[in-house]
Amino acid sequence: MEIQQMIRKGVIPQQREQGEGRQQCCNCGAEFEGIYCPQCGQKATVQRITMRRALQSFLTQVIGLQANLPRTLIDLLYRPGYLISDYLSGKRRHYSNPFSTILLLATIFIFANQYVTRTDILEATTHMSSQLSNDLYQSMGGVEAESDISQQIATQTLTQIYDHFGFFNLLLVPILTLPFWLVFRREGAYRQSPMNVAEATTAMAYTGCQNLMVSILGLPFITSTNIGMVSLWEYLVVIPLFLLSIWQLFGLSVGRFLWRMTLFGLVCLLLLMLTMVLVSLFPYQSTAV
Repeated sequence: MEIQQMIRKGVIPQQREQGEGRQQCCNCGAEFEGIYCPQCGQKATVQRITMRRALQSFLTQVIGLQANLPRTLIDLLYRPGYLISDYLSGKRRHYSNPFSTILLLATIFIFANQYVTRTDILEATTHMSSQLSNDLYQSMGGVEAESDISQQIATQTLTQIYDHFGFFNLLLVPILTLPFWLVFRREGAYRQSPMNVAEATTAMAYTGCQNLMVSILGLPFITSTNIGMVSLWEYLVVIPLFLLSIWQLFGLSVGRFLWRMTLFGLVCLLLLMLTMVLVSLFPYQSTAV
């Protein structure tokens, strides 16, 4: 009866007097001292559920985001490698979970992207892509018919990427994880105990957050006439941020850093070519009328 009265007042004390300084957890019944129960982790006091507290619980427990999100996003811009190193070494209290963060940023990008003049931008982007594909194919000695097919493939591919750009950024995480793990798993602090695939995926998830942050910040400035310039500036920010992440994470010398990044690029290129070969094995049907 006393507990029910406390609930109506807004606070449920988990403490049941068991002697000086001791209390009993209402969740599991364990006796303990302090703010949290050592058996189940529940707080010594539980507040009554309200809409505000329910939303806070959803953000922190379901999505996994807390007040450390702003710090995480800021650190990703000037000390990303140290952030990743801290998180992998166990210093995680001050940082948001990378997978929850990248999902949130992808969702924000998808919703924000709906307010951009999509049709004009897509038309301008596909035109540039088709022209580039045509010039490249003809310079390699391709015939005109094959060049037209190449343009159609480039346009369809670009359309799919643009329509699902948020998902495409998520897809980059597993795509980059394998070459990153192969090249850097025994570098820096991981010479004695090599980095595992899960740790490599976590590092790439944080770099994916960087990419999405820059893409979101660039959305308000994109028009059908300046998309090329905005995209260029985004790459000029994303690529140095990625390089900075690797540099700070492993602390390599300049020569070893350049060698490893070159090897990383070659592995990525090899995987890309392998993917293109596999895609080419599927029959292509022209959509031209």
